[in-house]
Amino acid sequence: MKRQSELSFSLSQMERAVEILDEMLLAGTCPNEHRYTTIMHGYASLGDTGKAFEYFSKLKNEGLEFDVSTYEALLKACCKAGRMQSALAVIKEMSAQKIPRNTFVYNILIDGWARRGDVWEAADLMQQMKQEGVQPDIHTYTSFINACCKAGDVLRATKTMEEMELVRVKPNVKTYTTLIHGWARASLPEKALRCFEQMKSAGLKPDKAVYHCLMTSLLSRACVVEEYIYSGILHICKIGLCSWDGDDEAADSMCRSCFFFMIGCVIVSRSSPMPL
Repeated sequence: MKRQSELSFSLSQMERAVEILDEMLLAGTCPNEHRYTTIMHGYASLGDTGKAFEYFSKLKNEGLEFDVSTYEALLKACCKAGRMQSALAVIKEMSAQKIPRNTFVYNILIDGWARRGDVWEAADLMQQMKQEGVQPDIHTYTSFINACCKAGDVLRATKTMEEMELVRVKPNVKTYTTLIHGWARASLPEKALRCFEQMKSAGLKPDKAVYHCLMTSLLSRACVVEEYIYSGILHICKIGLCSWDGDDEAADSMCRSCFFFMIGCVIVSRSSPMPL
């Protein structure tokens, strides 16, 4: 079962939730801290810091108790909106209230800094986690790898993968995809392909995002004519090797057949075989 901080809500769902909350108040039923916190998490998932803090104020003004989950909602709202200084202010208040930071709090913060590509802040949080005895999980490591890749420090991202193996945290599809994107951004398709092979060896199934990333990376290093590659991909789609429905635009969608055709183009274009 997902924690509240991991849930996502649509705007229509939030509007309905607020309507129910208002109906409760009109009926003379006072919402408890759990209901307010749920509303806060809903607005946090939308990145609406104003509403998240508004309901936090209501919770406090009514004298209700709040816990780490309440602060998780505020942090999620701040980080999703890119307001990292506000997130730090929330952390300061948590310390004043003597509410300890757990793995979920650190995950939200590390992900927030990762979105900005600030690997130094993310690394500092990783260090704080270890000092406080808080165990990083798969989400922690994946967010940190994302921060490394966005900062162009793919070697640190690779070392983080090695650390995961040591502490027996298995990378998932998102972890590998993040690292593949990192190698692709660094214009090192060979490294991206090696990571891709490791992903498959681990029994994980790549999705379209992975194939799209690899094809884009390979294109950046290919020495063959771009029109030739495009016509080849279009041909693969038209002869039915992927889900092409007759629309030329739909034929641009990535599939396994197109991907392996691309690898063939790049290998042919090189004087030596591509190392995998």
